[in-house]
Parts: sequence; structure tokens; C-alpha cells
Amino acid sequence: MLRRGGRFGSVAKRAWCLVLLGVVLLAGAGVLLWHLQAHGMAVRLIAAERLADVAVRPSEVRDSDLVAREFSGRDPVELLRAVMNGVTRVGPDPPGGVRQILEHAQAGGGLVCFGMAHLYAAAARGNGLQARIIGLSRNLGDRYDAHTTVEVRQEGRWVLFDPTFNVSFARNGILLGAEEIQQALLEGTFQTIVPVFYGPVKYPARLETYYLHWLPLFNNVFVLDAGGIRLAKFPPIRYWLGPRIYVRTVAGHPNEHIRFWDGLYLWSAVILPFLGLAFLALGGLGLCVRRKATRLDSLSPTDDGLPAVPMRNSGLRSLAISCIVGLVRATRGLPLIGQAPAEKGLSATARAGEPFWQTLLEMKTDNNRRFFGLFGLDESIVDGKTVLDLGCGYGGNVLAWADRHPSASFVGLEPFPHVMQIAERAAISFGVRNTRFVTGLGEALPFRDNSFDVIVTWDVIEHVRDPMRVMQEIARCLKAGGVSLGIFPPYYNPTEHHLGYATRLPFLHLVFSPEVLVAAVNRLIDAGEVEVTPQPAPQRGPWGRKTLPSLNGTTVADWNRLTRQLQSRYAVTVRNTYAPFGERFAVLRTLSRIMLRVFRYSDLFCGRIRTMLRKEA
Repeated sequence: MLRRGGRFGSVAKRAWCLVLLGVVLLAGAGVLLWHLQAHGMAVRLIAAERLADVAVRPSEVRDSDLVAREFSGRDPVELLRAVMNGVTRVGPDPPGGVRQILEHAQAGGGLVCFGMAHLYAAAARGNGLQARIIGLSRNLGDRYDAHTTVEVRQEGRWVLFDPTFNVSFARNGILLGAEEIQQALLEGTFQTIVPVFYGPVKYPARLETYYLHWLPLFNNVFVLDAGGIRLAKFPPIRYWLGPRIYVRTVAGHPNEHIRFWDGLYLWSAVILPFLGLAFLALGGLGLCVRRKATRLDSLSPTDDGLPAVPMRNSGLRSLAISCIVGLVRATRGLPLIGQAPAEKGLSATARAGEPFWQTLLEMKTDNNRRFFGLFGLDESIVDGKTVLDLGCGYGGNVLAWADRHPSASFVGLEPFPHVMQIAERAAISFGVRNTRFVTGLGEALPFRDNSFDVIVTWDVIEHVRDPMRVMQEIARCLKAGGVSLGIFPPYYNPTEHHLGYATRLPFLHLVFSPEVLVAAVNRLIDAGEVEVTPQPAPQRGPWGRKTLPSLNGTTVADWNRLTRQLQSRYAVTVRNTYAPFGERFAVLRTLSRIMLRVFRYSDLFCGRIRTMLRKEA
């Protein structure tokens, strides 16, 4: 039920590793949240094309009524002057909400722009005006080059009234909103915009003495929505129900910074805490089950001689399956760890309209463009050569390469005849003539000796029945001086359980046995939550261990042994390199690269094994 023995040690050891990993993830989430809080970005960012259409949620209504009793007036300018005469000095804002800000000011304390904006907005709402808090920033994420102000609804338009500097901004006598000023800045028509000063007040800040010119602040304009519930202080709930910022996106301008900061907040507030708690729960479950299983049958051997948690204990098995199903359902909608999104070509409409949608999907990925570069080679090495793509899928990579290199001859091979028929028809339809597709197995390639200059395998070796036999066949079919390039993930890579159609939650196959994982997936399939056929029972792979369906269980250590044997028997040279886990994320990639040097043969930190085999001349 839970994995025991073997390369990764006992259930207890791995359970403690999961507990430690959970603690590290929770600590990392805390550090990241602190970092975002220090930059004023511990809030959800939502892109909006028009800020004028954004309706913020009403919040702190009672506090607005309290502030209205202190500052009254229906005219925004009179109310602005009243608030700025009620605060006599500049100083740090107190912690808390509007009530604490008001009490702090009444006690003679000072405020900065954030406190002044919240006080004025609450006073405006309490007096029946529509008001919203506006954030301005020269650089998003830099809280020191930022300013907080207020917009009030006037005659169907949002108009900016700044409670820090006692100004508005106008062009040709018409008061403007922040979005209009930003648009003028982008269009280069800001020269006619001037500040409108409403006269002296007790609050001492003045626009002309501000350390930064006011215009660059309108580089980024966003609406602050502080609405939410009390439970929203808890990070995962805070992401969806807590404060949020609506950031104006500008057509033709890069908006990646919005996705970056929101993604960082999502990871720190939701994904990392959830993973940390999940790993703590899994580790705790493993420790509890290990103790109970030891009491039940500590000496019961399996057929491979390793002690195992007794499978006859249906209660523990059901508990593990229920735990997996619950985790899958809870994380289904989360990015990167939830259920893999369905590709556009999978719909019945797309199938009817495009007979080669599978091939097109493969052609549109950037895999075929970057494959040779992963080995430090230029794609032009295939010019004038014969190339075999072993495990070519629907032929998308073959057709893409063949189209770019008409002087080369390409062959694609798959064991499924209907797949090769689709690839053949696609080649004819696209007018690619230097390709052919063959049905066959990697363990018995249907080609003569010395047939190819280059043989490519991309995410194939982990699926074949006999990796050694496949590599022997590759060596046989290569010409003298030919090269084979292969990339595949090791079996215990945290995310390579190949269950993405149900979940991408990592580490599942390191904790639970293949039998339990397949049972959990089949339960989801039976419930109609996963649209694939029921999965077969796990079988023993070439390395003697039971594996998940369609995988042979090849690890980094297994592959190193295999390639050493291959070099001792055949006239080939083999070079293995290890791509670190988490290549898309700089921090994770750097950590994995360090750990790969410390634990050279650990699947946990290896994202992909890259193998270059060259047949000696």
C-alpha cells in the first residue's frame, strides 16, 4: 500500500523525509510572503483593460459611518479639506483598519498617503459618495516609488482627489481620473495636464516638495479592493477572498510583470502552503500506517523478498486510496500541480474540422526547435543525413524537421499502425516528401544494419519494455560515426508518474505503491472525473520492480549501469548528462543542480537524462 524497501529505503524514512519537506515548504512560503509584504505585493493582482468598469467590493461600512460623523460634507473638495485639516502631521500609519487610522489621527499621530487615502475614501463613502482607492507606481513591486490616492465618482466619471497633496489634475479645465492621466502619459499628450491645488490645509505635505515628480507615478495605475471577510487573513483563503488589486493592462505594452507578481503570490499563499500541509499529512500517514502495519505483520515477505505492508489490510488500503482521491480533487484546479489542461485539439469539433490535429499539436510545440540545442548541437547536423525518430508519436517533430531540412531523409517509427496512418496522411496533406513512417518496435527495429546517421528518442526510453535491447538495436542501425540523441525522465522524478490526466501532484509514486495509485485513478475514472479508459494492473518492469502503467521504472542508477554495459559490449561511446529538476524555475533549478552534485544518482533532483551515443568509425 505504501512503498517500502528498495532504493529509497523504508516507509518510515521516506515519511520523515516528507515531513521535513513539508516543513521546508511551509517555511519557504512564509519567507516568500514576508518578502512580498515588504514590497507591498502580498495581494492578488487582476488584469483589467478598463479601470473605469471595475466595481470594488464595499468594505468597512461601519468604519465609514464612524469617519463620516467626524468629517461630513457632500462636496468632494470640502470633504477633502476637512480630512486634511483633521490630520496635522506626517508620520507612519498605524496597523489595522480605518478605525485605527482615525483614532491614531485624533490622538495627534501622523499619517502617510496610504492612511490618508483610506481615511478620505471612508469619509466619502460615509457621506454617500462613490469612492475607491487608487494605487500609483513608477515601478510595480517597488513600494517606495509608489503613491496611494482616491477617486470619487462625479457625473458618471471617476475624478482623482488626492488627500495627501490636496490636489486634483485637470486638462483644459476638466478634472481627470488616474486612468486618463496614464493614457495621456502613454500617448505623449501629458504636457497640458496641470495640478489643481485646493488651498492651504493643516496637513503639511505638498506636491512641489515631493521627492519624485508626480508624472512617472502614473506608469502603473491600479484599483485597490480591500473587501473581504475576516477569515481572509488565512493565506490560502486570502488569495481568493482577501484584498485584491486591479491593474490596468495597456495594449501593445508588456504586462508580464502582472502575471509574475500574481504568480509569486499564488505560490506563496496557496501552492507552497498546500503542498507543505499535504506532505506533512502524507508523512504523518506513512508513520502511522508503518507502526500499525508493523504490529499486524512485520515479518510478512513479498515475492521479491522485501518486507511490505500487508495488502490484506483492506482498511489501510482504502484509507490510502481515499487520501489520494481527496488530494487529487482538492488540487484539481491549481496550476502546475492540478489536472493537466485538455489540449485544444481534443474537442469533437476540432477533430471533425482537422483530421491531423494530433500531428499539428506536436508541430506547434517548441520541442523540435530546441531538441538538438539541448545537446550543444546545431540542428543543421541533419542536413543531407538519414534520421530516425524512434517513438515519433503522430509525426509532428518529424514533419517539422523535414520541412526545415529538405536535403535530409526522415523516418518515423511507432508501434501503433493507426498512428502511423495519421502521420502518413498528414505528410501528404502538408506536402512534405522527404519522410516516411514505419510501424515497429524499438526492441526489433525493422531496418538493416548501418541504416541511419542520426537516431532520436524524445521521452521514449521510459516506456519501452526492454531498454537494453532498444539501445542494442540503436547501436546496430547506426552508421559508423553516427550519433543517437535521447532524452527521458527517470522513474522517481517527483513529477514523472505520468498520471497528468488525473493529477500532476508530485511525489505520489514515491509514497504510494503502484497498485494503490492505479486503484485511486480507476476510482476517479469510474466516477466520471477523468476521461480515460480504466488503467491496467501494475506489472514488473525490466528492473524487477512493479511500475505504473506504460512505464518501465528506469532510474538514473539503472541507466548508468545499462550504458556502462553497452560500452563494454559494443564499439560505442556514451555520454550521460543530467538536467536539473524544475528547469523553468530559477530557484528550483539552482537547488536541484547543487543536489545533483551531492547526490549524483538521485532521481529526485534529475529532471531529464540526456544521452549521446556515438558509434565508433
